[in-house]
Formats: sequence, C-alpha cells, structure tokens
Amino acid sequence: MQLEQLLNILDYAQSPNYYSTSAEQDISTQHIYSAAKKAGVKGVYVIHTSPSSNEILPPQPVVYVAEAQTVEAAKIIHRKLWNLGAAPFLLVLLPNQIRVYTGFNYSSENENKGLIDSIEPNILDIRSKLKYIFAESIDSGSIWKTQAKHISKERINTHLLNSIEKLTEYLAKQGLNLSAAYALIGKYLYIRYLRDRDILSENWCSENNIDLRSVLSSHASVSGLEKLTEALQKRFNSDIFPFPLQGRDAITDEIVSLLGSIFNGSKVLDSQLNLDFTAYDFSYIPADILSSIYEQLINVQGHKKAVYTHVPLAEYLLCEINQSKPFFTGIKILDPCCSCGTFLVLAYRRLIEIQLAHSSDKKLSLGRLLDILIESIYGVGQNRDACYVAEFSLIVTMLNYIEPTELHSNKEFKFPILHNHQIIESDVFSTNHQFDWIVGNYDLIKIKQSSVIECLKPNGYVGLIIHAESFLNYDLAECRKQLFQENEVARITNFSKLTHVFELEAPVATIVYTKATADREKPSIIHFAPSIINQIHNQAWMITINEDETQLVPPDDAETGEAIVWKLALWGNYRDKRTIKRLNRLFTTNLATLAEQKNWRLHPEPILINTSNLYFLIPELLWSISYPDEDTNYLRAIATFFHSSIGQYNLFFHSTEWFVDENSLFIKDITKIPVPALSTEQISEIAKLQPDPDLLLTYIENQARLDKEIERIFNINQNISIIARDFINFSLKLNKGQTVTLTQSPTEENLLDYGKCLVKELDEFVEGSGIRHKISIVHSTGLIVCTVEILRSTHPIDITITAVINDNISYSLIEEIKQKSKDKCNQWMYTQYSIYIFDGAKIHICKASRLINWTQTQALNDSDDIIAQVLAARNKSNEVLLEGVG
Repeated sequence: MQLEQLLNILDYAQSPNYYSTSAEQDISTQHIYSAAKKAGVKGVYVIHTSPSSNEILPPQPVVYVAEAQTVEAAKIIHRKLWNLGAAPFLLVLLPNQIRVYTGFNYSSENENKGLIDSIEPNILDIRSKLKYIFAESIDSGSIWKTQAKHISKERINTHLLNSIEKLTEYLAKQGLNLSAAYALIGKYLYIRYLRDRDILSENWCSENNIDLRSVLSSHASVSGLEKLTEALQKRFNSDIFPFPLQGRDAITDEIVSLLGSIFNGSKVLDSQLNLDFTAYDFSYIPADILSSIYEQLINVQGHKKAVYTHVPLAEYLLCEINQSKPFFTGIKILDPCCSCGTFLVLAYRRLIEIQLAHSSDKKLSLGRLLDILIESIYGVGQNRDACYVAEFSLIVTMLNYIEPTELHSNKEFKFPILHNHQIIESDVFSTNHQFDWIVGNYDLIKIKQSSVIECLKPNGYVGLIIHAESFLNYDLAECRKQLFQENEVARITNFSKLTHVFELEAPVATIVYTKATADREKPSIIHFAPSIINQIHNQAWMITINEDETQLVPPDDAETGEAIVWKLALWGNYRDKRTIKRLNRLFTTNLATLAEQKNWRLHPEPILINTSNLYFLIPELLWSISYPDEDTNYLRAIATFFHSSIGQYNLFFHSTEWFVDENSLFIKDITKIPVPALSTEQISEIAKLQPDPDLLLTYIENQARLDKEIERIFNINQNISIIARDFINFSLKLNKGQTVTLTQSPTEENLLDYGKCLVKELDEFVEGSGIRHKISIVHSTGLIVCTVEILRSTHPIDITITAVINDNISYSLIEEIKQKSKDKCNQWMYTQYSIYIFDGAKIHICKASRLINWTQTQALNDSDDIIAQVLAARNKSNEVLLEGVG
C-alpha cells in the first residue's frame, strides 16, 4: 500500500487539518514539525484549540504519519517522537504492516510498550480496526473517549524528571550538596546532548585526544570528565554547569563512574538507579522541557525562589502577549525572575523561527543565531543553579539550529558568555535597557513592580502568570483598582478550573497589559476562563479555549477593584450578572447590618450551644452566629434560606475564594452577603419549613421542594430560579474536575425540560403575533439536534423527542446535520460544542451529547442567541425568517 492510498482511506488527504511537515507552520510550533520531519514524519493531523474568530493558539498535532521499511526503523521513529513529546499518536506505514503507537509512552526494554495496534495494510482491516484514528474520529472528538487509556502520564517530561530526581536524591545521600548535584547532572545532560547531536563526534574527540569512555562508561573518572570539560571550554569559550573539583563538595571517581554508566545507558548495581537512559535522545528533547524539569526539581528540593512554570502555561502566555504586540526582529524581552529560563527559551526559539521563515535558504548563520540571543533575550535570577539551567537551555536552543558539520568547520565560533551578561544573577533588579516585552511568573518576582514597569518601552507590553486569587482577595482591592486604573489591560485568562490538571499548588491566571495613555480610550478586557469539561484530555499537554469561555469585561468595572467582577467573569455570564443585580435588589440587607441591629455575634468557627444563647451554623462552612432566644425563628429562616439553591447561588458569587482556591468563607464575605429583610409572615413561613436545625439535612435531600417554597415565599422569577438551580446542580460540579456526570448523555427528561424552557422563551418573544415554535429534538450517541420550526398557530405545539435508529428518518437527519456541521465549522467540537444551522423557517441547534449542553439554563442562553439572530435577520429583510412558514 502506498502512503497516498492510506491517507485517502483515513480521509486525511481531503482534510484541511492534515499538514505536510514540509509546509510552513506557526512560529510557535514550527520546531515540532521540523523535528518530526527529521525523524521521518511525512504529515501531521492537527486539531484547532481556539476559535477561528480569536485564534490565540496554533493548531496542535494529534497524529504523526510516517513510513518505514522495517519494524526496527518504526521503533526508532517512535523513540524520537516520544522524546519530542508533542503528539499523542504515531501512525507508521510499513511494506506489510501498519503500526499505531502512542507518542506518550516508550521503553527501550519493552518493545510493545506504546504499541497500540499492528495490522495488515488492507482496506478492510484499516476500516474495522483503525476507525479511532480516522479524520472523522479526530474531528468529532471521539478519539479521546475510545483511546483515553493510551494518553499516558509516561511522557518524556515526567519520565526524565523522575530519572533526574532519583539521581539527585542518590547523590545527596552520598554527601554531595544539592548545588553540586545539580551542576554535575547538568554537565552530563550537556555532554549527552552533544553526543546525541554528534557534536562530540569521533573525529572531534580524536583531534582533542578525548576518550569518551573516560566520561560515558563505568570507567569514567574525575580526570576524564575534567579533561573533556576543559576541551569544551577551550573550544566554545563557555563553562556550562561548573562543578567543584576541590574542597568538601568535590566530586569523586566513584560518583563520576556512576553517572558515566547511567548516562551511557548501562546497568548499575543499585537496582533503584537502573534508569532507562537508552530511551532518551537528547537531540529531540526540547530545551524548554529541560528547563521545566530543573525548575520543578529545584522547587521540590526546597529552593522556593524557583517556582515551577508549566510549559503549556508559558507557551499560552507568549501566544496571549503576541496578540497584543506581535514578535518582531530586534524585539527586546525581559524575564525579571527567569528561574530556569522557560519563557526565555520559548521566546528565543520563536525569534529564530521568525527569521528562518524569511530566509531564502531556511538557514541562519552562526553569527546571526548568536546576535538574536544577545540582542533580544534578557533575564534576572536570584538562584545561581537556576541561572545555570537557563543559560544551558538557551545554548541548547541555539545548537538545535546548527548542523554539527557547520559547527566543526567554523572553529572560530564561540558560545556567548551569558552569566551576568544576558542572565543576571542578582537579588536587586537594575538595568539600563528598555524592553518591548516583560514576561514572567509574577509569583516569583520579589522586586517592586514599578521598578520593572519603568523598563518598559512606550507601547511595550507586560505578560505575567499570577496567583488567580489576586483577582478575588478583598485585601487586594486597592491594588486591583490601581492596576486597572494605571494600565490598559488587554487580556486575562483565569486557569482556576484547571489547577488540578496542571498539578499546581494554587490556581493561576495570566494577564497582559500596557501603560495607559490619556489619548487612548481603554478597550474592553478579553477574559477567558477555560474549563476542564472543554479540554481535550484531563492532562495538561495542550490547552483548549472554547467560545463559551470568553467574556468582555468593561474597564470601568475592573477599575472599581471589586472582586465580584472577576468571580462573575470566571464562573458566570451576562445572565448571571443580571440575576445577581436582581437578587441584590430583592435582598436589601446583609448579615453585618442585621447583626448590628439585633446584637448578634459572628464566630469564625462552630460554637457549642449554651443555656443563654442558641446558635446558627452557615451550611457546610465554619462560621456561626450566636443570638438571643427571641431571634431563633429569624436565624432559622436565614439558615433555611441559605440551604436553598437561590441562597447558595447568591452566597457563591458574593464570596471571594469559595471554589477558587479553598472552599471556605472569610469574615468579610460573611458580613457582606446579601440576605432578605424578612417580614414576620415570611419568618413564620420559612421557619415552618424546618422547625429543627438538626433535621435540616432532610431538606437538602429534597432540594426541589425547598427551592420551590423559597421561590414562592419571595416571589422569585422562574428564570432566576432556573439559573440558580442549574448553577448549583451542574456548573459547580466542574470544580476540581468533577466532570463525569456532566459529560454523560442527557436523559429524555433532561431534553424535555430543555425544550419546554426554550419554547416558552421563544413563544413569549413573539406573543400576539400568531406565530408559535415547534421544537423537535433528535438524539444520538455523539450528537443531539434540536430543530426550531416557526409555524403559524395560536396554541402551543407539543415537543417531540426521538432517539436515532439506523433505519429511521431521524438517522438521515443526524447524518445530514453532521455533514452540514463539517461544512459550516470544521472541528467545531473543540472550540464551540454547539452551532446553529439556519434552514428557511427552521433553525437546527447542534450540540454534543453532553448533559452540560442541554440544561434549562442553556435553553435560556440558546433562546437569547436565536432571538438575536432573528433581530439581526429582520434588519436585513422582514421576510427572511417567515419564508416557508406554514
């Protein structure tokens, strides 16, 4: 079978999502395609992870497609691509076989590790056994359900981190201090990289009288390592990872022999150190992965100044800031607390790719690669070990764009001296340079923000990873106000819902801003709140931004410094904003005011009942109120109210950190929570709902009944009740990654509730016009279509719900809609999850079969979208939407 035949069978050849590795790609991912091509990959099937209307992120590789003549050659390709660590699947065509591997798992000792399928190259077997890797499977997202077990955590970054951690721990037990251990392992990483790139070639070693066995084998010794180090320093004029040769921290022959064996892939006597270093090919491992590995290592070992910066987060922030101020030749970039250099490595690589894209021969001279580094990349670090890692990673990045033959033929070429030139080791920030970009992890920056901002050029931009709590903490209200008043904030992305995915200790966010100027009106702030339910897979190897996760925050709202602005941006939408305003008008007092009026006392923890006072405990939270006996029913009514969905909903949005960092409330939250000013009649009615506080849980189990009574007593609008109930029952389950229920298919009862809510809103919109809406819902395993048909009628029309069977009319409709979905929006599953198809007097609402997409709140949102489309169409033609109305 020819490769072209295979691509046709898989429907890759006809798809715009299949990229040749020879084609030019986005500068942020070009290195992946170049390395994959070098490994033998012919093409890559990708997915789009941000909306086409706001394509922040470049397409991400899913399936590598390669050819090999032998099984052994296929294994070699698999090894290289596992080291590259970018795509989860590899498809290799052999003369008599097709092999499918996972790109996230590999072992040099177990040839079947990472092998998913091996079949004969015939059409029947391909269609029956490899359906999961067809274009439709990738475009629809079904590949992530059927192949989730192959998205292993044994990726190169995790595997190599574990190896280096074990080595570091062993060396520490041998009496070597951590700095010496980091330096020695780093030195061996450097040597192994040079060998894997064939820079330490046999000819070069011979010319310099170097025997690599004295460094990379069980015969390695301090003298052999020192000799090679001196030769490299003389050749390249740079000492990468200097380590002690004398004093109490000096390394020994025994330690060097151990590392020489391990990095050469040999077995050692200690079973705990039998690390699979033959699996690694350091010529393919990206330098940013090496930076992030060391950053985690240094942080774990107690150097708290070097906080781990997750590579996907760093890449995302660079994409974000690039939206406001794109990369350009000669740009100056500063990371004021660069740690191990992750941001600087990513930026340097992009700058190289920019110039390569404009180079006629797609090559850059050694001098130009060096100039880009010296002209554009600057960092300040407080930890010497981390600075050494940053310098090493930048040198490796430069070497990745240099052919060994070119390097050996240009004997005058030297590495730049980066330490205290480009990478400044200092506790005090000081520079005479002005920068176009200032980028980094703000939680690391121990220097005053003002001293950094002073270094920003006019029209320069700052991009930071910050603690997400910064947007919600009451104590930081004045800081927020000052930040948004003095600066023009372009973009904010709050990753609080993905904290456990990134395995971070605290939630983070990114912010991009520039200095505000009096002559320019501030634009709305683009705010993203990515959710776990819309991520490709529950591992942080890529980030997906969905259209529904995007909001515009008015700068005037931001300048108030109020936390609720960002709580709503993170968890709510425009309907939630309206709902909160309406509830604030309905509930006109708060606990602080009531406590002052009635002489109640708030306690920061549960208190015991005593003879003189009773107590009331806010549900599930460690706050109590003590009060006189005569207020028992009043407090009981408030406690009951807080157990209702309306009460919990209101409580959530008026708290700061609840469901952001910790599920807890603080005294400032408690005192400001709006509560109803109860009349005597209301107190009596609510108190009857629950006469005994100890039995309140019986009403939690019967939430619907409690909610209905609270809604009746306070005369709460039905839509407000729907929004509150759905938020508590569905949206909050997204916290901490609880997505199982929400990704399950909705029941027919769920779909009926959705349909009733949708038709009610639409019929009320055209009340008195003699028009009604017919709702027909057809549901299948992967797709649900709700068809809204405009008909002339004075009476409501029954809703129909039909399950798809292969031989019925509904099946034909689903298949037709699937094709229209493809034509209308390619890979809509990843960035939209819902689309509207207008067909005369019919509107097809197409969504994935997930409960979260078919709630009553979603019906309200969908009705708003449809009405907006109607009004827009009506402006163009009064007849367009009535065409075909019966």
